[in-house]
Amino acid sequence: MDFPASIEELMEQFTRVGLVKRCEALGLDTSGSKEELAGRIVEHSESGNQATTRVGDYLDAVEGSSTSSQESVDREARGVSIHFKDVQDYLPTFSGKEDVCAWVIEFETSSKLLKWHDLHKLIYAKRVLQGAAKAFVRSIPEVSSWIDLKHALVEEFEEKVSSATVHESLRRRKKK
Repeated sequence: MDFPASIEELMEQFTRVGLVKRCEALGLDTSGSKEELAGRIVEHSESGNQATTRVGDYLDAVEGSSTSSQESVDREARGVSIHFKDVQDYLPTFSGKEDVCAWVIEFETSSKLLKWHDLHKLIYAKRVLQGAAKAFVRSIPEVSSWIDLKHALVEEFEEKVSSATVHESLRRRKKK
């Protein structure tokens, strides 16, 4: 998601309180009129500073996260910045041998906790893939979003059980 291109768009989409929260999340001055606040946000986004904002702050600003403005200020004051190295041991890996649906649920739970948007999910998910799953993803260049990656992995690695397989398993079973 990108910031709206104009001050008018921001003023239509958000209340003054919403603009103040976004300014706080971006570390901008929060005083002034609605138009001045919107102008600061647009200027900030056009100056290229959005690439250097912290992940959580960017999400707060763009997606209107439920984080309170005080939490945003506290996070900014502490200088918290989350990088892949910080969470790589926490994230579940996937090689294709594990249950893909359980992995997706665990990964999405982790990414929700870390307040990642789809681009972060895509990048970090690709980094925790191993073995056959990593080779599979490399073979499909059209994956350009987390949703595409998730669907491709589930389609490829989900265990499919047909009624014929169940009947064959039951037939091979030994009676006790």
